[in-house]
Amino acid sequence: MGRRIAAGLGAIACLSAFAASAAADTATFGSNLQGSHNLSLLTSDGAMNLATTTGARLTAPASGVITSWAVRSGDMNSVYKIAVLEPRPAGSWFVLSVTSAPTAVPDSNDAVRTYPASVTVDAGDGIGLGNANPSLPLHQSSNPGDVIGRFAGSFTAGLILGAPTTSTGREILLQATERYCVVPDVRGQRVAAATQLASTHDCGFLVKKKKKVKKKRKKNKVLAQSPAPGTTMPPGLNVEVTVGKLKKPKK
Repeated sequence: MGRRIAAGLGAIACLSAFAASAAADTATFGSNLQGSHNLSLLTSDGAMNLATTTGARLTAPASGVITSWAVRSGDMNSVYKIAVLEPRPAGSWFVLSVTSAPTAVPDSNDAVRTYPASVTVDAGDGIGLGNANPSLPLHQSSNPGDVIGRFAGSFTAGLILGAPTTSTGREILLQATERYCVVPDVRGQRVAAATQLASTHDCGFLVKKKKKVKKKRKKNKVLAQSPAPGTTMPPGLNVEVTVGKLKKPKK
């Protein structure tokens, strides 16, 4: 499976009738948005930041779609943005995508602010937090965290950012929620049963090719599949299969 499959994104919007009632698995990663907090620990002077591992996972645990993200904030007039980051060698990160919050924070109340999203993410990708208003501080916790630090460059899709410098020793308050499909094992199943099984995991289903078989018991059954069972991927992407087709006897 490629990192970003345009056809797969189209499939997300065109789930089969079976998949319409299915529920994908979900997971959250990033920071722990609870606990004690300090609103003005790090000024947003163009530096960007990674969410950290205090109470949560730093990187996406599965390949899927980020459906929402949240920032704990009390920074009035801030317009936050989330970046999806792919780890690269020597501690650098590649900026895959950037999504801005639709509105500015309207008040100075310390609260968790949640924003909708539809962003593809792969297992192992990280999330970073920026502020579109550079005069305002980024929000950090007063709890010591496993902080990776601050980037010197801005979040722009397609850029490679060097390894971040050491931060203040506190976590950035950013968390994402993703949905994903855990690919089931459909090998040996008849097509109808395999389609139903895929749909219960919120996966699509596609007969990629048919292979001639001599044994009648293999007719209309799944002989091979891709991705492999247990793989995670965005909801609605297809499990591609090879199906047995009975070889006609020679006259």
